[in-house]
Amino acid sequence: MKIETWDRYHCYGMFVISVVYFFFPSVYPLLGYGLISFGILWIDNWKEIKHLSPPGGIANRVTLLRLVMLILVIAFASRLSNLTTAIMLAMVISLDGADGYLARKKNQQTAFGALFDMETDAFFACMVACLLVESGLAPWWIIIAGGMRYYYYVLTDLTGLSAIPEKRTRFGATIAVVLFISLILAFLLPEKLRILVLFIATVLLTGSFVYSFLRAIKIKLNKKIID
Repeated sequence: MKIETWDRYHCYGMFVISVVYFFFPSVYPLLGYGLISFGILWIDNWKEIKHLSPPGGIANRVTLLRLVMLILVIAFASRLSNLTTAIMLAMVISLDGADGYLARKKNQQTAFGALFDMETDAFFACMVACLLVESGLAPWWIIIAGGMRYYYYVLTDLTGLSAIPEKRTRFGATIAVVLFISLILAFLLPEKLRILVLFIATVLLTGSFVYSFLRAIKIKLNKKIID
């Protein structure tokens, strides 16, 4: 299976289950789907990355460590204090960026690694947002911010805009970091400040995706005019 095909199935699956979450709130269906989906990604692409040293590549191993840590935190969150949860999630995020650095340093950049890193980040946002709602620490709308990657993918796919490459910007990366930090801080902040921080992060993230969507529409319209 090509990684693009996997990404399509993964995003649609996460989209459907995250929508169902609004009616049947439980992180475990999302957790289970994520385990299966990421497992398929590794199995299907193992032949292409097993030659890296160490097998799979050091950068991909760091990303895998982030994913495993996230899954463990989500699975056992009910047994952890908010402080412990926040610390462990902060550890997950602190490793983000290290995988990209190691990939460049070891000359192990691959399409698999780039996709795995991006989807692990998206999975982090979605799972932590759902955990906050389930724990009574955030209102339902934070799930929209957490699942924005999947909603945006489905929207662009259905409108024929997915063929237009997404433009990676420093602003977009900064907004993603703001969201991650806001989700972690939500476990520690008092209610009013917590809601304010999450609201600001959601507005910024939504604005970023709206900008990307409008940009894709503009590019598509320009191509039609030229053709």
